[in-house]
Amino acid sequence: MITCAVSVADETWRPWFEAVGNMKTVRDVECSAAVLAAGPEPLALARRLGLRVAHARDLLPPDVARYLTESPARGREDIQACLKKTLALCHAAEVGSVCLQMGLDRIGEATFQHDLGERVRLLRALMPDAERLKMTVCVRVRFPRAFPGSKEWEHAGNLVHDVMHPCCRLALDLVPGELPHPAEVEKMLRTVCFNTGLVRLHYQPSAGEQLDPASQAQWSTALQKHGFKGGVVYCPRLGSEEAIAAVAAQIDAWAAAFAPVPAD
Repeated sequence: MITCAVSVADETWRPWFEAVGNMKTVRDVECSAAVLAAGPEPLALARRLGLRVAHARDLLPPDVARYLTESPARGREDIQACLKKTLALCHAAEVGSVCLQMGLDRIGEATFQHDLGERVRLLRALMPDAERLKMTVCVRVRFPRAFPGSKEWEHAGNLVHDVMHPCCRLALDLVPGELPHPAEVEKMLRTVCFNTGLVRLHYQPSAGEQLDPASQAQWSTALQKHGFKGGVVYCPRLGSEEAIAAVAAQIDAWAAAFAPVPAD
């Protein structure tokens, strides 16, 4: 069985927690590390509602993490200390996996070895803590590619391969509305499933986007076929707080394909 979670926005974590608290299939949430760091209230509410904060995204804010390996060498120790502190905070909240951006789009062709090497060094420095805390650190990468000719997919694969640690995995940011032919998706999963910790499904209900219910069963079958051991995270982007309850109910129905509700 694959566990499912709902990713909640920083500004609406409270109504989302309450909505997930009414769900039957999904009992896990993903929030940003910044929400957990802001104070004890989010974790206290999750526990009161019987929820688990299973995943934390953005171990560092994306606009910081994107340029992380380009920061002055003198400040790297402070950044590492910050990453390790946030990792420990997530562990204290019983989070199982965290993900972060690695500025994959900033790896240049002429400077590939250096740029990739800096990212490998940064992640390797986190691995002893991740292993000790029994946490998975996932590198976010988009599929399909953000634009033709993008090398982010290859860079992400090279990065996780070179770190070569069971606590370092990929977080696939999938955009179902842009996915190619199912055969291409199957090929992609066959290639990366072993190194994948999270599958994150992005869509915009506020723009009229929906996930195909039949595709949920297909994803479940394909992931289980390739021995996927990670989690699936639904990442709806909403324009208003009023739509949260309806979208949560919809996700709960879709998620049954991954985690069937036991019979009474």
